Order: sequence, then C-alpha cells, then structure tokens
Amino acid sequence: MKKFLFLIKRGLNFFSTNLSLNLASILTTTTILFVFHIFFTMSVSLDSFFSELTNIQSIRLYLKTEDTKKIDEFMKKIQKLETVEEVNYYSPTETLKYLRKNTNNINYLNNIPAEFFPHFIEAKIKEEYRNLDNIRELEQTLNDYDIVDVASYGEKWIVNFTALNYSMKFFLFILTALLAAALSTILYNTIKINLYRYIDEIKIYSLVGASRTFIVVPILISVIIESTISYLAATGLSFGAFYLLNEKLLHNIGIYLVQLPNALMLLIIFAVLLFVSVLAGLISVKTFLNNMGAINE
Repeated sequence: MKKFLFLIKRGLNFFSTNLSLNLASILTTTTILFVFHIFFTMSVSLDSFFSELTNIQSIRLYLKTEDTKKIDEFMKKIQKLETVEEVNYYSPTETLKYLRKNTNNINYLNNIPAEFFPHFIEAKIKEEYRNLDNIRELEQTLNDYDIVDVASYGEKWIVNFTALNYSMKFFLFILTALLAAALSTILYNTIKINLYRYIDEIKIYSLVGASRTFIVVPILISVIIESTISYLAATGLSFGAFYLLNEKLLHNIGIYLVQLPNALMLLIIFAVLLFVSVLAGLISVKTFLNNMGAINE
C-alpha cells in the first residue's frame, strides 16, 4: 500500500513539475474532446428526433373497390396478420368527418361532397412490431393484395430522411477515429518530451536496479490526471454551450431538438478516453525505455 501511495505521489509530482507543457497538452486535448462532444450531441439529438418522428402506429390502405363484402373479407384477412393489432374501416363520409374534426379552416370542406373523399382501412400495428423493418415488410405484404390501391403510412417521407441519421453516425465514427489518433499522438509526444527532461534521473534509477514499474506507473497516473481534467473541461463547455442554446434560443421559439447525452454515455466516453490515453502513455514510455535499454524489467 505504501508503495502504491508513493507511486501516486510521484505521478502527481510528475504532472505538477511539467505543468507548463502539460497545460498546452490539456488545452489541445480539451479542444479535441469539445469538438467530439459537439458532434456526439448532434448525433444523439438527431437519433432522438428521428425516433420520435418515425414512431409509426398504423398503416392506411386505400382501396380499389367499394364492394362492402370484399372489404369485410379483406379486413378479416388483415386482422389475422401477426403484426396487426386492430383494423378499422373509414367510409368517405367518415373521412370527411375526420377532416372536419382535425382541420382548423373547414370552410372549403363544406363545399365538397362526401363521395369525393377516399375510403380506406386503417391497420393498427402491434407495439412490438413498430420498427421500420417490420413496417416496410407489412407495407409490401398489404400492397400485394389486389384490393389495395396504395398502402401508406403518414410519416413515410420522414422515414426516408433516416439516411441523414445513418450518415451522421458514420461521420461520427470516422471523426472519433481521427480524433482518437490525434489525441494519442499528442499524449505520446508530450510524454516523450517530459521523459527527456528526466533522462539523467532515469539513468540513476537504472544504476540502482529500479524496475520499469517505478518509471511507468507515475507517468500513467499523470496521463490519467491530464485526461480527466481535459474531459471535465470539455464536457462542461459542451453542456454549457448547449444549455444556453436550448434555454436562451431554441426553447423560446418552441424548438426542442437538442438532446444531451445521458450519464451512461458520458461514462462510456470517459472510459474509452482513459483507455486510449493510458495506451498511448504506455507505448510512449515503453518505446523511450527500450531505446535507452537500461531499465530492468
């Protein structure tokens, strides 16, 4: 335990002694993480936005026939489908009533005869089947019936925009990889520069038979401290920026688009950051010591 506390103390000392160089590294790392947080929050917001818009509950079937017998038989077939919860038929008159009830300006509707409005069947989808794959499969199945003119769901045009969401996720994946590489390079070089300042001290450790752990652990502790400070700063700046954007602008005009990442997401990001940072630090120290070839294993 005393040895572990001693190594922690050395890590804190290593960080504070090289504060000027570490400060530059912290500012750069914070900037990288801030950029990542901005795009990650945008991705989370888009995902939440499209999830709400594509919450499709029913499909409308516009029919080719007005034969009530054929319509009743068709409705019985639909009701037996595994994905369908409930089936309702709307006559032209009922369609007109629906429009009058749900339309603010109804003056022009009063001049249109009911027979000009379409009749349709509305098939309510079971909750467990309301994902896009099942909905598209159901749409295709219903369109195959001869009695059906068009099978459609109201949010279909929005569903086509989900490609934007997938594009955003792909872009975020590429951005994450590039930023992780940049972050690793910065930490790798910063640690190496710091180690060159201690090259004489490291040679002394070699002469007295010190193990590599005595060198590696304090530096990794310093890396963890630096990464934690950068992460907290970037997260605070990102949340502050989006909070002001929400409270001072978007919410005032009735837009609730921005969805901030939850605590679990933030912890996962932090864990990945620590892994990348420690790995970069470990490789940097190992490379430096191997080049010296003087510290015992």
